[in-house]
Amino acid sequence: MAQQAREELEKTRKSLLESGKYSDFVITCKGDKYRVHKSVVCASSGFFERAERFPTSEKGEKDTVDLPEDEQAVIKLLICYLYESEYAPKLPDVNCMDEISEIAYSGPRSRVFHDKFPHTCAAHRCPDQAVCPHHYCQNTAGTNGCNSSCVDFICKICCPNAPPLALPSAPGQPDQLLLHSKMYEIADKYDVIGLKQLAREKFLRAASKFWDHEQFPPAAHYAFSTTPEEDKGLRDIVSNIILKHMSLLNKPAIEALLTEFNGLAVASSTMAPPDAHALLSTVESLLKSGAYSDLIITCGPDVHKVHKAIVCPGCDFFKVQGCRTTRNTERLFCFMCKGFAGDTIDLPEDEPETTALLLF
Repeated sequence: MAQQAREELEKTRKSLLESGKYSDFVITCKGDKYRVHKSVVCASSGFFERAERFPTSEKGEKDTVDLPEDEQAVIKLLICYLYESEYAPKLPDVNCMDEISEIAYSGPRSRVFHDKFPHTCAAHRCPDQAVCPHHYCQNTAGTNGCNSSCVDFICKICCPNAPPLALPSAPGQPDQLLLHSKMYEIADKYDVIGLKQLAREKFLRAASKFWDHEQFPPAAHYAFSTTPEEDKGLRDIVSNIILKHMSLLNKPAIEALLTEFNGLAVASSTMAPPDAHALLSTVESLLKSGAYSDLIITCGPDVHKVHKAIVCPGCDFFKVQGCRTTRNTERLFCFMCKGFAGDTIDLPEDEPETTALLLF
């Protein structure tokens, strides 16, 4: 019954948008015109609420706002979301994440922590941030936080036997990755909290499915280039995808991404301890096996097959030495350098044991 009522409400609101009936507000974007309703758009968007209260139309038109800098297709989906709480490609079940049963926690209880898993942050500043002794949703001194970007977080220390959660597969094609990045950006720009959370969840599902597709790097680049460093919503998803699939480090587009956004290479510092341990184990395995190596460091009899994406961001010396270019401004883009003598660095003056400790 409740589902039927929701569908009827969505149908009614969609009809109002299509017909423009009872419209009292107009949104324009490069020729597109939407006759909307203040009770819908202003109630869901802080930007449109302010635009209605303090009109700034250059033509002096009241109850009209123009969005000349945005993409028409993105604004169309924004309006769609405001009326239908969704945008295409739609999730197979928008409530499926809420229906995951709570994992039983039998450890010691505390009034400080709620110990409820899986945990998904409900807002930019999660109101239930004290999840457990091992995870806070805000990055505060001495804690491991997610900056309110948790999606079905399960503490592996509190729930060591919990089975991993599998996200429902994302419908649609790989090009949706860039779309979700744009929707996340537009939601932040126009202060639509619900859309921002939905875009993040869709990006997570799509990235988990299409991480090896050529559409992933440009979408990841867009996510990093259009969000501030403190906004970890999409950034952490990209970082964790790369950490989970280390073979991506061998792709030029990912290497270029790591070069431009140096913090991406060290994103593990904000991860929970169990995930950090897994990352260290993966890096150690890569160093020992030499898999996907694109840089060789020699010291005495020792030969270390390493990876620019790992050693260069953490050491300016390797960043410069591993680059073939001569201009200082170009040397920073060392990840693009392959197939030349600069792929080997010799350290003749250092002790082999000390160099090994530095790398490992």
